[in-house]
Amino acid sequence: MTQITPQNITELRPDEIFVFGSNVYGEHCSGAARTAYEKFGAKWGCGVGLHGQTYAIPTLPKNINTLKLYVRDFISFARITPSYKFLVTEIGCGRAGYTVDEVAPLFADAVTLSNVSLPESFINIIARRKIVRLSFFTVPHHSDTKVFIDGQEIGKMPISCNVLEGNLHIIIKHLTNFRWKEIHFEINAYKDMDITAKFNPFWGTMKIYVDGKRMEMSPL
Repeated sequence: MTQITPQNITELRPDEIFVFGSNVYGEHCSGAARTAYEKFGAKWGCGVGLHGQTYAIPTLPKNINTLKLYVRDFISFARITPSYKFLVTEIGCGRAGYTVDEVAPLFADAVTLSNVSLPESFINIIARRKIVRLSFFTVPHHSDTKVFIDGQEIGKMPISCNVLEGNLHIIIKHLTNFRWKEIHFEINAYKDMDITAKFNPFWGTMKIYVDGKRMEMSPL
């Protein structure tokens, strides 16, 4: 079960990290950013990542697609640093002007992490919608196949991720014959679906000769 971040954090244990919304320039002037700077070791001029006992997620300039990427980077970092306990605040829901409904779903992939706590408002939003686990893999395995969901690169196959139910735009990009080929499709995460994406290699048209004699144009 996801733990709830306390509303008013005034002190931290040695293993706790205060996760706050910053501007990308690291000007920690107000709100949680100022608390992070004055109390927990955030650095002026550093608007991204781990500093002292803080982790900065840029919410300004305002761009929800950019914010998705920063949140995914944070979740990836939390996943590989289980010795830290991350206390996520209501990032972006103050001066940056996002709503809880916009930001909370970005943390759906964090609910399974035992070392991440979320604001109660985020948990309530996520709890209203079913979390769906998506897994992507290739047969046979090919390391140069990438997955994008709603414009955001998730990573290379094989890979799994959590999403919230709803309509998703998925792109699978496959590097074949030195060119990227794409398959676009929409899925509805309210339903169970099996999707197969097939990429056929294509070299173009070539003339084929055997023992100096022209046989035919490819494919042959």
